[in-house]
Amino acid sequence: MSTAPIELQSERVIVQAPLSFAGSTKRILRLTEQNRAMALKAIVGPWWKGTLRVLLDGLLVLTVGGFMLLAWVFIAAWYVLWGIYLVPYRLIRRSDRNRKRDALQHREMLDAAIAAQALANKHVGE
Repeated sequence: MSTAPIELQSERVIVQAPLSFAGSTKRILRLTEQNRAMALKAIVGPWWKGTLRVLLDGLLVLTVGGFMLLAWVFIAAWYVLWGIYLVPYRLIRRSDRNRKRDALQHREMLDAAIAAQALANKHVGE
């Protein structure tokens, strides 16, 4: 029996800029994650519920594809107009996001060490 691995908060941090192709794609694809309200559940029930869910899943794919196409067109236009002027700013912002992720990872490691120590102390006291 296997359980799904626990996703840490630092793993959810997207380091890429929102106005980059990779960053916008990762943010848009979050709409399709399993733990989101829009995610489809397992198909249980009459055949028409399964068909409806498949159609809704197809609609979700088309919607996400449309969002990505619009985002990429906007980002390409943005790069052509303003991209070169914003390179220093984007480098600073990226380092800020990296520091945020590193701080979250450090906090998670400390929390795990504190939990392990508490568990060890509990077993010693028994």
